[in-house]
Amino acid sequence: MYIISKCKDKAIEEVGHWEDSVWLWHLSWRRPRLVWEAAMEEQLFLVIAGPHLSLGRPDTCKWRGHEDEIFSVRSTYNKVQVTFEEEESKEFNMLWNTRVTPKTQLLRWRLFLDKLSTKVNLLARVV
Repeated sequence: MYIISKCKDKAIEEVGHWEDSVWLWHLSWRRPRLVWEAAMEEQLFLVIAGPHLSLGRPDTCKWRGHEDEIFSVRSTYNKVQVTFEEEESKEFNMLWNTRVTPKTQLLRWRLFLDKLSTKVNLLARVV
């Protein structure tokens, strides 16, 4: 989602507004989201809905994901990448550090991401 975001370096106050004392997010994307990205977008909204925002108070959230304590989408992306790399490092190492042909590596990578053109995946994409 970070790759297609137009909000990479924006503060919270720049990506939403208050309506009837409820904060509404307005994230923008460089292009329409793909089917599999829609699920990621839903997960993102669940994560960012967690912190409580207060109407009438300045945007002073301290972000512990970056040394200057200022939140940005870029700092979040970097933090998530580190977490993802720590969790998935064993699988990725096993995937990429074996001696097989590049074609086999690509097949294994697509299998790992569940991106092979199987009957189930083709039906999900309405192909």
